[in-house]
Amino acid sequence: MIRSIAILAALLFSVGAIAGHHAESVAVPGSDVRVHEANGVRYVSGGVGDTEQAAIERNFGDYALKVINVRAEPNGQAYVSDVKVWLGHANGEKILQTRTGGPWLLADLAPGKYQLRAWFKGEEQRRDFSIGPADRQRVLLLWNNAR
Repeated sequence: MIRSIAILAALLFSVGAIAGHHAESVAVPGSDVRVHEANGVRYVSGGVGDTEQAAIERNFGDYALKVINVRAEPNGQAYVSDVKVWLGHANGEKILQTRTGGPWLLADLAPGKYQLRAWFKGEEQRRDFSIGPADRQRVLLLWNNAR
């Protein structure tokens, strides 16, 4: 009995410790978009359809970074999702790593210098960029091998 209680206590402690370090994820009312947080940076991913794009623009249009993923097509461009994204400081320190749930990724970054790496269907892209005190940066990733 004592052993069972000790095992249960250890298990509950482990679950509590894991929950204490879990990244925040909060739903945006009226959409499937969720706000996540990693290393103190809030970010959202989505933009599937007009309704979701409007919800993101309305609630997160002031975020400093907006990444847009599109693929080249014979008659123009089309949005893509499920892009693996790594975002970090210029010194290589990781801020977040995720897969996009739509063509857009918005992050509430502080002023500074950053690196962005992204992978989609075997293709990799890298961008270095800066954000000033009142800046908003838009990064367009055009995927050529995404068919």
